[in-house]
Amino acid sequence: MKSIGSMLTVLVVALPLLISAQTPPDNNIKWVDWNKAVTEARQSNKIIILELYTDWCGWCKKMEKETFVNPEIVELLNSHFIPVRLNPEDKKTLYSYQGKMVTARQLLVSLEKNTDQIKYPAILFLYPSDFSTVYSEEGYIKANSFKQLLRSHLNNLEKMTAKLSKD
Repeated sequence: MKSIGSMLTVLVVALPLLISAQTPPDNNIKWVDWNKAVTEARQSNKIIILELYTDWCGWCKKMEKETFVNPEIVELLNSHFIPVRLNPEDKKTLYSYQGKMVTARQLLVSLEKNTDQIKYPAILFLYPSDFSTVYSEEGYIKANSFKQLLRSHLNNLEKMTAKLSKD
């Protein structure tokens, strides 16, 4: 009888705590396939963030482990951007670009004209109006700097959208 009373006491005390407990946030970036990203960006008026990485790049791995796991960055990317990862050295995967199927390297060359000098990791920001507005950042970016960069691009998009709606 004592054990049943003890269990009931534990339930009475623990149940409100269990009910009020929140689901922990998802600390994973929801990377989108390039072939879906363009359509999604146009429909949602979001910037595509194209993360360029290679398998051999130590700074890419550091950014993945330190910057891309920051909860604020995960939230910003998942809520306000279309995040895409691209390995320009991948020769097997094909991507749709302007009605053609291209390799990762060909896609990169089409988007960014100075590809011979890119330092990895690199981030390309492609604005949804026509995807010709491309900004790039190269090298490892710490979490706080990356948050500021993301917010800056969100502000730019808001200004561009407001200007277009006035015209």
